[in-house]
Amino acid sequence: MAQKPTYEELEQKIRKIEQANTERKYAAEKLEKSEEQYREYFEEIFSGTYISTPEGQLIACNQEYKNIFGFNSTRHAMDTSIVKLSVNPDERLDFLNLLKKEKQLSGYKPNLKKVNGTPLHLLENASGVFDEKGNLTQIRGFLLDITEQKNLESQLLRAQKMEAIGTLAGGIAHDFNNILSGIFGYAQLAEIHIDQPEKVKEYIKQLIKAGQRAAALIRQILTFSQQSEFKKYPLSVYILLKEALKLLRSSIPLNIEIKENISSRALVMADPTQIHQVIMNLCTNAYHAMTKTGGTLTVGLHEVEISEQESVPDLNILTGKYIKLEVSDTGHGIDKKNMGKIFDPYFTTKELGKGTGLGLSVVVGIVKEQNGFIKAYSKVGQGSKFQIFWPIIERNESHNV
Repeated sequence: MAQKPTYEELEQKIRKIEQANTERKYAAEKLEKSEEQYREYFEEIFSGTYISTPEGQLIACNQEYKNIFGFNSTRHAMDTSIVKLSVNPDERLDFLNLLKKEKQLSGYKPNLKKVNGTPLHLLENASGVFDEKGNLTQIRGFLLDITEQKNLESQLLRAQKMEAIGTLAGGIAHDFNNILSGIFGYAQLAEIHIDQPEKVKEYIKQLIKAGQRAAALIRQILTFSQQSEFKKYPLSVYILLKEALKLLRSSIPLNIEIKENISSRALVMADPTQIHQVIMNLCTNAYHAMTKTGGTLTVGLHEVEISEQESVPDLNILTGKYIKLEVSDTGHGIDKKNMGKIFDPYFTTKELGKGTGLGLSVVVGIVKEQNGFIKAYSKVGQGSKFQIFWPIIERNESHNV
């Protein structure tokens, strides 16, 4: 017959049960507090944070996510698949394939839109959750809305274009006057020798040539001033540089000599209007530095290779083949205290009314957007040199050459 527990033994068991209950209660309260803190963090984080299935079905999202896409409630957000927010469903597949391969993505630029269809500019950091077999089961993403920043950049680009066009206006007007003088002159000669068909035929031929020169100049101006959406595709900087220098010659004073050292016809992945803008900006800055004294504007285009020892990943200087655009002048130069500021928006050493100070900051933005980098050198009294490096693409990688 089992012996009955003593009073002391029963009391000890009760104390253990009470202690266990207290510990469970404390653990539950701690867990609840931890979950509450996590929810607060999740809701208050400044990026649009979400958890979703690979198919795009939301599991969770925070307030900023709803703000970015214009959802009027959490239910509205949860009921809307991310796939429906994709501008192009094929790009969603590219995103999933890349995430499966890399496991984590940083600085990804998804092509998404608000629920009302308004396009967005976003940066995304995403990580995948995988099961034991390596299958993607969840996506955890952080979205940063840079739409306003991109709009401001577009305004800066337009302002800088207008500044450059204003600088060129005098030279273009001079060039057009020369063309018009030729047109009027040959027209008058044709009228005088109307009864001499051979002479008239030659004069008409010259009239046609003058008209073609005028049309070519107009095409260059329209190419430079167009405000269409920037699109990258394989192109030759060589061709754009030659066209830009033709346009520049009409605006550069006679006391400035242009020297060309252009050899590379390599291809880069870029927008032609933006490349044109970089060239025009650097050359315009160079000749402004020599307006009073005259000098030499040297433009070079060569191929270089960045080795492992020369690479600086933090500055986006990576190993590989690059095309190097070099623009140098023999002007007044830039002193050391200003060299660190030249790429800052609105910084300028020009006289009041001679520039906005947007040029070089816009150049830096364009070059970074095209995965390139820029170097600058200057010495007071000896001039300045700017080098732009764009990664070369192989011809077999290109399509619309």
